[in-house]
Amino acid sequence: MRFVDPLDGACPKIIDTPLAGRELAALRLADMAVSYSSAVDRHLGINGIERRRMVPYFPTVTPAQPSERASSPRVLFAGRVVAPKGVATLVRAARDVDARFIVCGDGWQLPAMRRLASRLGVQERIEFAGWLEPDALAQEFADASLVAVPSVWPEPFGIIGIEGFASRRPAVASRTGGIGDWLDDGVSGLMVPAGDARALARALNELLADPQRRRAMGAAGKATLEARFTLEHHLAAIRDAYDAAREAWRAKRGPAGLVASIT
Repeated sequence: MRFVDPLDGACPKIIDTPLAGRELAALRLADMAVSYSSAVDRHLGINGIERRRMVPYFPTVTPAQPSERASSPRVLFAGRVVAPKGVATLVRAARDVDARFIVCGDGWQLPAMRRLASRLGVQERIEFAGWLEPDALAQEFADASLVAVPSVWPEPFGIIGIEGFASRRPAVASRTGGIGDWLDDGVSGLMVPAGDARALARALNELLADPQRRRAMGAAGKATLEARFTLEHHLAAIRDAYDAAREAWRAKRGPAGLVASIT
C-alpha cells in the first residue's frame, strides 16, 4: 500500500505549478495522497489526483506563561529565513512599526536580512534569534503581542499561526495559500496582500494599538484551534486516510494482496 505526503520535500512544485515527472507519477500511483490545507488539496485535484485526503495540522509547542517582556510590543516571526517566507517584507514593515521584532529561525537568507535591517536603520529593533529549542520558542510565543506570517509564496499552511493560537496570540498574515484555512480575517487576526510592506505595517500597528482587540482575536484563534486543529482531529483524519487507502488497495489488489502487504 502506497501512502504519499505531497509536502514531503520532494514535491514542492505542487503548490503553484502543475506537477511533472516523478512527483506526479508517485502521487498517481499512491493509494492515498495526504495534504494539510485546502490550497494543496486543490492543486492535487488540478493535477488529477483523485485519491486524496486532507489531514489537519496541530500545534507542537506547549504554551508557556508570559514573562515581563510581554508588557512591551513584540512581533514574532518563526520559520525558515528564506525568500518565500517574506522576512524581507517584515523587515521593511518594521520601519513604520514601533515594536520589537523577533525573528526565530535559520536559513540561507539570514545574512542578507541582517544586512537589510542595518541598511534600513531598524537593526536595533529586530532580534534575529536563530533556531530555538521548543521551550525557548514557546516562551517567545507567550511573550509576543502577535504573530506575523508574511509569506510571499502560496504558503501550504503556515503552522506558526496555530502555534500562536495555542498561546492566544492573533496573527497578521499574507492572504495566500492555505493561510485562510486557519485565519479568519478580522476575527482571529488580519490578512494583508502578500509582499506589501506598507499594508503589513498598517495591520501590525492596528492591532498593536488595541490590546483589547488583540485579546479578543487571540481568544477566537484559540477557539478555532480547539475546534479544528488538535492532535485528536489529526489522528482521526490520519486513520480515515489509511482506511480509505486500504479500500483503494483492495479495489486494485484484492484482500489477499492487502494481507500480504501488511504482513
